[in-house]
Amino acid sequence: MREEKKIARILAGVAFCSLCLTVLADPGTVVQTNVVQGPVVKTTLTWASGTNNYASGDSPYYVRGTVQRVEIVPNLASFPSNAYDVTLSDENGVDILAGLGADASSNTVSCFCPGLVCTDGGATTSMVPFVVNDIFSLLVTNCGNSRGGSVVLYLK
Repeated sequence: MREEKKIARILAGVAFCSLCLTVLADPGTVVQTNVVQGPVVKTTLTWASGTNNYASGDSPYYVRGTVQRVEIVPNLASFPSNAYDVTLSDENGVDILAGLGADASSNTVSCFCPGLVCTDGGATTSMVPFVVNDIFSLLVTNCGNSRGGSVVLYLK
């Protein structure tokens, strides 16, 4: 009788671990496309969430240039949950969206110019655009299951 209980517990543990691995194994997808438009390169990272309410992945190609503008575009056919979060990290873990990808709208495009905030020691504050030459890691969280969108970067 004790052996049967041990075997049942082991099998239950194995089934639970298999379920956990199945759930954790679906992080969604990220696809990168680049279009050169004169001196500007338009890089689009299209994402689709899996069954875990997030999407993550690395850009397959280097992203190079000065970030002039960023758009966060929800896919209106499979719109994400409202107030979803987007981070785009360089190889050192710096979010080149500078936190501006937080609480993105599920039905409108967000457009902004991220950068590094600098002060001169006084009251003057300015922003310097990020210069990048990295493989990026895109992480979209709180977006819902099987949802989609894209992050578009305009680089010079």
